[in-house]
Amino acid sequence: MNTKPPPPSNLAKVVRINDTWSTSFGACSSITFENYTSKETTITGVAVSYSSSHVEGLGALYSDVSGSAYGLVRDSIVRLDTDEVIVNAKGREGGTLNQLVFVTSKDRKIGGGGPGGSFFSSGAGRLIAISAYNGTNSSLECIRFLWREYILE
Repeated sequence: MNTKPPPPSNLAKVVRINDTWSTSFGACSSITFENYTSKETTITGVAVSYSSSHVEGLGALYSDVSGSAYGLVRDSIVRLDTDEVIVNAKGREGGTLNQLVFVTSKDRKIGGGGPGGSFFSSGAGRLIAISAYNGTNSSLECIRFLWREYILE
């Protein structure tokens, strides 16, 4: 599995790009997401605000421009290095999103939250978009991820 575009060379050629939405995590039973395909953007930073019991908010930078913000985002954006991408999103889900941690290609972990709920993990390539819904009690209720995988020849 390739997580970022290959460097230009005569040896490898991208023959196909697969963009795949993950399943939804959290309290998502009454939420309908739109299925869109992300343009050529790169997530260059994320912020996860959390308490000891749940995720309160999430912010993302797309190509160094402020992008999505969900819920109460209190924390600063953690910027990714230019050669770093998000390769996994994991956490805990219950009646809300209890915990959210992004793992990068350099094994940095960004995020946190509480111990409740059931464990989840999502990752298939590199993360290119996030879609989420915030609840009424300063909590992130539902989230899903758009992963891009480069298929090489």
